[in-house]
Amino acid sequence: MPTYTQTEPKPVYFVEPGKYKLEVVSAVEKLSQAGNQMIKLICKVILPNGDKGPEIHEHLTFTPKAAWKIDQFRAACGQAVVPGEEVTIEAEDLVGVSAWALLGEEEGTDNGHRFNKIERWMLPTESAPKPKTSPAEADEIPF
Repeated sequence: MPTYTQTEPKPVYFVEPGKYKLEVVSAVEKLSQAGNQMIKLICKVILPNGDKGPEIHEHLTFTPKAAWKIDQFRAACGQAVVPGEEVTIEAEDLVGVSAWALLGEEEGTDNGHRFNKIERWMLPTESAPKPKTSPAEADEIPF
């Protein structure tokens, strides 16, 4: 019969969608399922009070169709993005880097837990878009 040593439960939690600063805590070079080079990032949300919030996983896939996402991430990190320039990125150089991102939400498969996902990387000077209103809310105009 297998045995193991119990650990502290890892909290699963969520922050409301919006603009947050993220810190890369892990970056590992891998191959995607399609065999493309990619870097898997594990980022921690930095809460407004400075505490670290939930963990978010992100993938930077090195294909021509996904180059926009790498450019967006690099710009959010404060790096200059020059069209046509060939850039080499080392995964270990990304650990400790901070960047701003617009976080959204998705529902998990376990008991309806909500999880955050990165909608897009943002420049520090960009404002987060206003939340979308549902059609029912739009009809409720106070007069």
